[in-house]
Amino acid sequence: MNKIKQRLTAVAAGGVIGVAGLFAPQVMAAEPTEMELRILQMEDSLRMMRSELEVVRSARSQSGRFDSLEERVGAVETADMPFGRIFFRSGWQNNNDSRAGEILVDASFDTSGALTLNPEGGDEEGWYFGAGIEHGLSRDLFGLMDNTWFMGEITINYSDHGQKNLPRAPLGTAANDATNGTVLCSAGGVLSTPLGEGPYGSCSNTVAVTQIKISASPKIRFNGLKDAFFGFQPWLIPGGFTLNVQSPPSDGVTYIAPGVQFGAGADLTVFKNISVGFSGLYNMVSDGQLDGSRLSGYEIGGTVGFSY
Repeated sequence: MNKIKQRLTAVAAGGVIGVAGLFAPQVMAAEPTEMELRILQMEDSLRMMRSELEVVRSARSQSGRFDSLEERVGAVETADMPFGRIFFRSGWQNNNDSRAGEILVDASFDTSGALTLNPEGGDEEGWYFGAGIEHGLSRDLFGLMDNTWFMGEITINYSDHGQKNLPRAPLGTAANDATNGTVLCSAGGVLSTPLGEGPYGSCSNTVAVTQIKISASPKIRFNGLKDAFFGFQPWLIPGGFTLNVQSPPSDGVTYIAPGVQFGAGADLTVFKNISVGFSGLYNMVSDGQLDGSRLSGYEIGGTVGFSY
């Protein structure tokens, strides 16, 4: 009996061990499967995040390409677009010398050379008004300097240096004196024989001393210095050509004289394409005669411009 019990016990124990062996792998595999599910979920989440990141990167890349393309197109369009200004100037002008003592400006002496009858004409100081146009040729000084504009400027200025009523105007007096001796058209004159008008009428007349300047100059605008000059755009004229017409003509009957012009100034945009500014110019005129050099001088004034 004891042997039979021992055998039955061994068989039962073996059966229990076998059943445990069959079910043990399934029980042990339950925990790894749950972890794998979690890992799979995390991988799915990462894939979604990566795909979203790729979409964002692609959108940024496309946006950057479009921005770059727009900048390049804008730069090309801006480079090809004509630019410039139409402007008006006015201010004060001062020549190096007055034109007093010239024959056609004032006839200060009678035939004896002793009697001064006429006031001097042709003051050094005067006022001017002018207009001009500047056209852009390069936005980077032909590749030498960024934000530096090279312009071509053409202007015309009119200046007035005063007018005087001359009792013995040069041409009228010369015509009467040549025909009828000394004719002094000023009551109270002591050397006049006879008094009054001569055969060519009254000697007196008003003589206005004026000047017209036509200039053509290169002009450099330092567009990159606006911030340093509180929004003003400084400019420089290194040297330009001028033609100067004087009225009346000089003693040598010269009425046109060439010159060289230098200048500097700045402009500030106040509204859209409207700008205001100031300018200083020096005009050096010489035709080999003293009369021509008297046209040399400087002008200081304000400007109003309209850009295009």
